[in-house]
Amino acid sequence: MKEIVVRIIIISFLLLGLNAQAQPTFLKTYGNNDSGYGTSLVETDDGGFVVTSILPDNIGIKAILVKTDRNGEQEWVRSYGADRTNVPVKVVKSGEGGFYLLMASWTTFSPGNFYSVLLKLDSTGNEIWNRSFSFTQSDYSIDIDVEGDHMYVVCTSTYNTGWYPGVLVHKIDTAGNRIWSREFTGSYGFSPVDAALDGSGRLAILGKTNSYGIGTPTNDNNFLLLIDSSGNQLSTTITGQFYSCEPHSLIWQNGRWVFSTLGYTLSSEYDILIQRFDSLGNFLESKRYDATTAMNYWEVARDIIPLSDGSVIMTGDIGSFDERNVMLAKINPLGNVSWAFQYPVSPMFTNYAFEVVKTKDSGFAFTGDMRPPAFFRDAFIIKSDSLGQIPCYVSPINFLVSADTVEVIYVTVNEAEVFPMVDTLLIDTSVLGFTRKLICEKIPPIAQFSASLDSICPQTCYSFRNNSLNHVDTWDWYFPSGNPDYYFGENPPPVCYSEPGTYQVLLETGNSDGISRYIRQVTISKTKCDTLFIPNVITPNDDGKNDIFNIVGLSDPFKLQIYNRWGRMLFETENENKLWNPKEVTEGVYYYLLHLYSQEGNENYRGTVTVLKDK
Repeated sequence: MKEIVVRIIIISFLLLGLNAQAQPTFLKTYGNNDSGYGTSLVETDDGGFVVTSILPDNIGIKAILVKTDRNGEQEWVRSYGADRTNVPVKVVKSGEGGFYLLMASWTTFSPGNFYSVLLKLDSTGNEIWNRSFSFTQSDYSIDIDVEGDHMYVVCTSTYNTGWYPGVLVHKIDTAGNRIWSREFTGSYGFSPVDAALDGSGRLAILGKTNSYGIGTPTNDNNFLLLIDSSGNQLSTTITGQFYSCEPHSLIWQNGRWVFSTLGYTLSSEYDILIQRFDSLGNFLESKRYDATTAMNYWEVARDIIPLSDGSVIMTGDIGSFDERNVMLAKINPLGNVSWAFQYPVSPMFTNYAFEVVKTKDSGFAFTGDMRPPAFFRDAFIIKSDSLGQIPCYVSPINFLVSADTVEVIYVTVNEAEVFPMVDTLLIDTSVLGFTRKLICEKIPPIAQFSASLDSICPQTCYSFRNNSLNHVDTWDWYFPSGNPDYYFGENPPPVCYSEPGTYQVLLETGNSDGISRYIRQVTISKTKCDTLFIPNVITPNDDGKNDIFNIVGLSDPFKLQIYNRWGRMLFETENENKLWNPKEVTEGVYYYLLHLYSQEGNENYRGTVTVLKDK
């Protein structure tokens, strides 16, 4: 009866999607007594996060990297300075466990002082190399996109000069060498805001322009510029409406370009527009997302990311000039809103979300600029579950979705190869202390365990070791068809199986924040235990009985190894006439590993043997 109950528990957990692990959720901020804000975020290989921020000091502004664990607990903080002011624009993973950090740096906020700085960092934030790029001496960093052994750095050229800006693109290899640089311009300016790759070498750049479309040259319109891997223009598409647009984020999803922008109407103020284009930049559709029609109240999607099922996650903020709340929403493949939430952490203050990522546990993490109650403005990390939920300050948003009409123009912009100055700088780096401020958190355990063969004859046994993460209060182990078939505690005794087959093993862990379950399989193969006799006790007392580790039934080539409990090999043989005589060792438990080599295949047998003296 007990065996049936254990099987029913296992089947029930499988039907519920057992290994969808528990999702830590939290809201935490990072900073000091000077106002800062988060600009970019990545999830690291260990499941933690790196968030970029700024640090004002008595000289200027430093770029900051904050590394946290998966629960948002701070692990290290580093600062980077190439000039008086250094704004961290984007951090991306390097593919080698480290990061690329793109900064916009300048001495004074005046023409001729702006340039781009790119740093390659190792996994702990130490500099590997850096490069600075300057073409017009007023170039402002916008984005970096990495593909294979090269990357693209996108900047605004002639930034803050009073003249019309352009799009500046540098292609760089992973050693920091410039491959080419190109500039794209129009009669009334092109200002890039984001870029994305399609996975086959083409780069798309999103931005705003006064050069074409409705209201030119007074109103801003969106542009989508598509270039090939050599920097040649493939297409440029302009979309706009009667009033100015404000583009924000661009992605590549399932053979289409998708971007978020703002569109204005007299009846509803500014609303979110999601526009889609085919792979060549041809316009497909535009949809409007309106959460309110209140005067001076609008919503912004500052970042969007694609999901594998065709959905889109968007983050940004909603509110007025005086009070704004960060938000997170999911749009399904049909363009309808699956769910949407705002997080009103600090009424009467403005808060902004700038970047979101999907996490390994199928949740979401996003960062930006937040002014928590009783704190200074900080960078923040909100870690939600897969449905946008966190333990505090959650309020639903009701978006009205409608098709939208836009003007579409296909143009060719000016393009030219350019040759910027490239230099290596002395970067001021230091390790700093930031304060982690907890707003709320819910950290359930994450169940994990490993399995290893413990012995094979006379029956196959496995040892299971608990590797669960976060604070764990309870462990429930289920071993259907095993002996024992249930255990309560952190690490169970060896579990033995008498018949060949594949068996499920379940660990359920719990704490005050929730439970987590993990299941895996172990396979019991058919063995030669019926023809082999491997003793589990030997008594080396020279009475001629059971003095040596005598394995009966060896007919194939073999290798026998004996280890002590510290893993040191004491004995090895391939000769059945020279087996282990433990006369010189002390009493205790020893471990054997027997390798059998036969025409049917190789097999490994392992287990323990107890040595008893004076018996």
